[in-house]
Amino acid sequence: MVPGHLRRLTGPEWAESLLRRPFRRGENGPRYYDCWGIVRAALLAGFAIELPALDAIRGLETDDQLSLVRADTWQDVPAGEESPGDVLAFRGSQAGLHVAVVTGPGVMLTTDAERGAHLDRYTRPVWRDRLVRASRHPQLVPPCPRT
Repeated sequence: MVPGHLRRLTGPEWAESLLRRPFRRGENGPRYYDCWGIVRAALLAGFAIELPALDAIRGLETDDQLSLVRADTWQDVPAGEESPGDVLAFRGSQAGLHVAVVTGPGVMLTTDAERGAHLDRYTRPVWRDRLVRASRHPQLVPPCPRT
Protein backbone atom coordinates (compact mmCIF):
# COMPACT_ATOMS: atom_id res chain seq x y z
CA MET A 1 0.00 0.00 0.00
CA VAL A 2 1.33 3.45 -0.94
CA PRO A 3 1.61 5.89 2.00
CA GLY A 4 -0.89 8.77 1.84
CA HIS A 5 1.70 11.48 1.34
CA LEU A 6 3.08 9.66 -1.75
CA ARG A 7 -0.25 9.08 -3.52
CA ARG A 8 -1.08 11.33 -6.43
CA LEU A 9 -3.79 13.75 -5.42
CA THR A 10 -6.74 14.12 -7.73
CA GLY A 11 -9.39 16.78 -7.85
CA PRO A 12 -12.59 17.68 -9.62
CA GLU A 13 -12.49 18.32 -13.36
CA TRP A 14 -12.44 22.11 -12.91
CA ALA A 15 -9.29 21.83 -10.79
CA GLU A 16 -7.61 19.21 -12.96
CA SER A 17 -8.05 21.49 -15.99
CA LEU A 18 -5.86 24.13 -14.31
CA LEU A 19 -3.04 21.86 -13.13
CA ARG A 20 0.51 22.53 -14.27
CA ARG A 21 -0.27 26.05 -15.48
CA PRO A 22 2.92 28.03 -14.87
CA PHE A 23 3.17 30.61 -12.10
CA ARG A 24 3.88 34.25 -12.82
CA ARG A 25 3.30 36.98 -10.25
CA GLY A 26 0.54 39.37 -11.23
CA GLU A 27 -0.99 37.09 -13.88
CA ASN A 28 -4.64 36.08 -14.12
CA GLY A 29 -4.38 33.56 -16.96
CA PRO A 30 -5.07 31.97 -19.25
CA ARG A 31 -1.42 30.92 -19.71
CA TYR A 32 0.16 32.07 -16.41
CA TYR A 33 -1.39 32.46 -12.97
CA ASP A 34 -0.43 33.72 -9.57
CA CYS A 35 -2.30 32.50 -6.48
CA TRP A 36 -5.18 34.99 -6.81
CA GLY A 37 -5.41 34.28 -10.53
CA ILE A 38 -5.69 30.52 -10.00
CA VAL A 39 -8.40 31.03 -7.35
CA ARG A 40 -10.32 33.30 -9.74
CA ALA A 41 -10.00 30.78 -12.58
CA ALA A 42 -11.06 27.86 -10.36
CA LEU A 43 -14.14 29.58 -9.00
CA LEU A 44 -15.15 30.67 -12.49
CA ALA A 45 -14.57 27.21 -14.02
CA GLY A 46 -16.14 25.22 -11.20
CA PHE A 47 -18.85 27.48 -9.87
CA ALA A 48 -19.43 30.33 -12.38
CA ILE A 49 -18.30 32.83 -9.72
CA GLU A 50 -16.44 35.92 -10.93
CA LEU A 51 -14.00 37.51 -8.49
CA PRO A 52 -12.30 40.91 -8.90
CA ALA A 53 -9.11 41.04 -10.96
CA LEU A 54 -5.70 41.11 -9.35
CA ASP A 55 -5.37 44.82 -10.10
CA ALA A 56 -7.98 45.33 -7.39
CA ILE A 57 -5.65 43.90 -4.70
CA ARG A 58 -2.15 44.75 -5.94
CA GLY A 59 -0.31 46.91 -3.44
CA LEU A 60 -2.83 46.46 -0.64
CA GLU A 61 -1.72 45.52 2.84
CA THR A 62 -2.42 41.96 3.97
CA ASP A 63 -5.46 42.94 6.05
CA ASP A 64 -6.96 44.80 3.07
CA GLN A 65 -6.32 41.79 0.81
CA LEU A 66 -8.08 39.59 3.35
CA SER A 67 -11.07 41.91 3.36
CA LEU A 68 -11.63 41.16 -0.36
CA VAL A 69 -11.72 37.43 0.35
CA ARG A 70 -13.90 38.09 3.36
CA ALA A 71 -16.20 40.90 2.36
CA ASP A 72 -19.31 41.18 4.51
CA THR A 73 -21.14 38.71 2.32
CA TRP A 74 -18.52 35.93 2.55
CA GLN A 75 -19.01 33.35 5.29
CA ASP A 76 -16.19 32.29 7.61
CA VAL A 77 -15.80 28.51 7.55
CA PRO A 78 -14.82 26.69 10.74
CA ALA A 79 -11.79 24.40 10.57
CA GLY A 80 -12.76 20.96 9.34
CA GLU A 81 -15.91 22.19 7.56
CA GLU A 82 -14.25 23.34 4.34
CA SER A 83 -15.97 22.44 1.06
CA PRO A 84 -14.95 22.62 -2.60
CA GLY A 85 -14.82 26.25 -3.70
CA ASP A 86 -13.93 27.65 -0.28
CA VAL A 87 -11.01 30.09 -0.40
CA LEU A 88 -8.14 29.54 2.03
CA ALA A 89 -6.02 32.51 3.07
CA PHE A 90 -2.51 31.89 4.39
CA ARG A 91 0.19 34.13 5.78
CA GLY A 92 2.69 34.33 2.94
CA SER A 93 6.14 32.83 3.30
CA GLN A 94 7.38 36.37 2.71
CA ALA A 95 5.29 39.48 3.27
CA GLY A 96 1.69 39.37 2.15
CA LEU A 97 -0.99 36.82 1.68
CA HIS A 98 -1.29 33.54 -0.20
CA VAL A 99 -4.66 32.16 -1.30
CA ALA A 100 -5.79 28.77 -2.57
CA VAL A 101 -9.10 27.03 -3.24
CA VAL A 102 -10.44 23.86 -1.63
CA THR A 103 -11.01 21.02 -4.11
CA GLY A 104 -12.00 18.26 -1.68
CA PRO A 105 -11.46 17.05 1.89
CA GLY A 106 -8.06 18.36 3.02
CA VAL A 107 -6.97 19.16 -0.55
CA MET A 108 -6.50 22.52 -2.28
CA LEU A 109 -5.52 23.90 -5.66
CA THR A 110 -2.57 26.23 -5.19
CA THR A 111 0.30 27.59 -7.26
CA ASP A 112 3.90 28.58 -6.76
CA ALA A 113 6.97 29.44 -8.80
CA GLU A 114 8.49 25.94 -8.47
CA ARG A 115 5.57 23.72 -9.44
CA GLY A 116 2.99 25.99 -11.02
CA ALA A 117 -0.64 25.09 -10.33
CA HIS A 118 -0.89 21.87 -8.33
CA LEU A 119 -2.92 20.06 -5.71
CA ASP A 120 -1.62 19.90 -2.16
CA ARG A 121 -2.91 18.95 1.27
CA TYR A 122 -3.67 22.03 3.33
CA THR A 123 -3.59 19.82 6.41
CA ARG A 124 0.21 19.49 6.12
CA PRO A 125 2.02 21.51 8.81
CA VAL A 126 3.63 23.84 6.24
CA TRP A 127 0.11 25.04 5.32
CA ARG A 128 -1.91 24.33 8.47
CA ASP A 129 0.39 26.48 10.61
CA ARG A 130 -0.02 29.49 8.27
CA LEU A 131 -3.77 29.26 7.68
CA VAL A 132 -5.46 32.55 8.54
CA ARG A 133 -9.01 31.69 7.52
CA ALA A 134 -11.29 29.80 5.19
CA SER A 135 -14.10 31.74 3.54
CA ARG A 136 -17.13 30.71 1.49
CA HIS A 137 -18.47 32.87 -1.31
CA PRO A 138 -22.16 33.79 -0.89
CA GLN A 139 -23.09 31.85 -4.06
CA LEU A 140 -21.83 28.68 -2.33
CA VAL A 141 -23.75 29.24 0.90
CA PRO A 142 -26.97 27.22 0.96
CA PRO A 143 -30.05 29.38 1.44
CA CYS A 144 -31.67 29.37 4.85
CA PRO A 145 -34.67 27.03 5.05
CA ARG A 146 -38.03 28.78 5.06
CA THR A 147 -39.96 28.60 8.29
